[in-house]
Amino acid sequence: AAFSLKNGVALYGGFAGTESLREERDASAHLTILSGDLGADDLYDPWPRGWSVATPNAKHVVTAQGVDGSAVLDGFTILAGYVSSETGGGGIMIQGASPLIEGCRFVHNLAGFAHGGAILVANGSPTIRSCEFTQNYAHLGDGAGIEISGASAPLIEGCRFSGNIAVGSDPTGDGAAISNHSSLPVVIRSCV
Repeated sequence: AAFSLKNGVALYGGFAGTESLREERDASAHLTILSGDLGADDLYDPWPRGWSVATPNAKHVVTAQGVDGSAVLDGFTILAGYVSSETGGGGIMIQGASPLIEGCRFVHNLAGFAHGGAILVANGSPTIRSCEFTQNYAHLGDGAGIEISGASAPLIEGCRFSGNIAVGSDPTGDGAAISNHSSLPVVIRSCV
């Protein structure tokens, strides 16, 4: 049930439907939501104690496998991905890929017994720019916002992280915002 990014395909959200140019869109005023909550029955209040996934959610809301920078996801809200005992990446699973993820919001994505509540980057070099990560969760895993592993060299720039929780087996998890286990240099710039 995941949306799969493709080379040469750019996806843009944030349109009201009256624009004549892409530059006229406003992703904060006109939410375009890609949701993993297939049954539309998840509860989030109060966060995180009131979080309940009533029926199964999509493992990954978006996948990016083997794509390059011509695969673009821009201006979307990625909501309610729920990966359990898998490789990770409740919101987006990036494997061996280098897409551009820009101006997106990641909210209420979960990695249970896995890593990367919002995003898992495994052996990839994506650009993640001007994104917001709010209330994502990694349970017995690392990287509630972003988990970086393998031979990955992402650029993470101008992003905001708030209210994310990583609970590990010891009981603290690594990286409520970002957990870096990459063997390559990672660039994180101008983030809060």
